[in-house]
Amino acid sequence: MKPDSCHVRRATIEDLDSLRLLWAEERLPVEDLERRLKEIHVAVNEAGALLGAVAFEVAGAHGRIHSEAFWFPEHEDMVRPMLWEHLQVLAHNFGLERMWTAEESPFWRHYVGFREAMTEDAAHLPAHFQAHSARLHVLRLRDASHLVEQAEAELRELQAAQQRETARLMRRAQLLRMLALAVAILLFGLMIMAAVYVIRRIR
Repeated sequence: MKPDSCHVRRATIEDLDSLRLLWAEERLPVEDLERRLKEIHVAVNEAGALLGAVAFEVAGAHGRIHSEAFWFPEHEDMVRPMLWEHLQVLAHNFGLERMWTAEESPFWRHYVGFREAMTEDAAHLPAHFQAHSARLHVLRLRDASHLVEQAEAELRELQAAQQRETARLMRRAQLLRMLALAVAILLFGLMIMAAVYVIRRIR
């Protein structure tokens, strides 16, 4: 099967029958996952047949990948990267800082870069994520401190741009004042010359 013959999308009600069978085959909690249908994303072939599925839960600035399942083990190496590409788009759209998973496939650690969560990561872990697994791995997408620094840098750049614009307007106003003064002096000089001319003619 070629990668261009299948695609990834969010699961719908029409997928439930196939998903129930797949979850049961993989010994996953079917009823719980049914209630989480909005979290489920599926890979299907060009005929619409289900190849694999994964759940993606979002909590604040964190996302959890869980409950991956595949009908055919030989398709996993092709389907997982497609699912991951889809999840990356979701993570970007949600503005996530970290992603978590307890999935044990080497793909998530060696290809994607998930690593064992450290103490400093645990401080950021949403409480109900921890309730699902004691062995979560984390992928740091971006740090909140980095976001603050980025916002401060953007604010400084904005302030600098405003200062430059203010200086430009002040220079322009000063130039206009000088021009107005020059015109006034010229008009005053012309008026004096006209007055002198009139006085001389009268005499």
